[in-house]
This record gives sequence, C-alpha cells and structure tokens, in this order.
Amino acid sequence: MHVFTTGEIRFTLVRRLRYHLLQTYMPSFFIVFMAWINFWLDMDSPPARVSLGVTTVLTMITQVI
Repeated sequence: MHVFTTGEIRFTLVRRLRYHLLQTYMPSFFIVFMAWINFWLDMDSPPARVSLGVTTVLTMITQVI
C-alpha cells in the first residue's frame, strides 16, 4: 500500500468594482461617445472628422497600455 502526502492551498480573489468602473468603463464610455460625435459633424469638414477619429483611436490605445 502506498502512502501519499497531500497539501491544499486556497486562493480568494476579490474584484474591486468601483476601481474598474472608474478606471476602465467610464473612460471607455466617454471615448466611444466622443467617437459618435463624428456622425454629427459636417460632411464637408474632413480634417475635423479625421482628427477626431485619430484622437479616438490613439486614446483607446493609450488607455490599454
């Protein structure tokens, strides 16, 4: 008969909801809202539309890094 020694480790993970709301969800919401403003800009002003799109993409990339 074989005798085996065992051990047990338990991890308790806690998610901080307020932190994730303030640091991830709210900024992302406002960035996406800023991108939607593009639909209300005048079609005859490409520089404004392009700069808003580029700013949105760069902001999302910076937020992820």
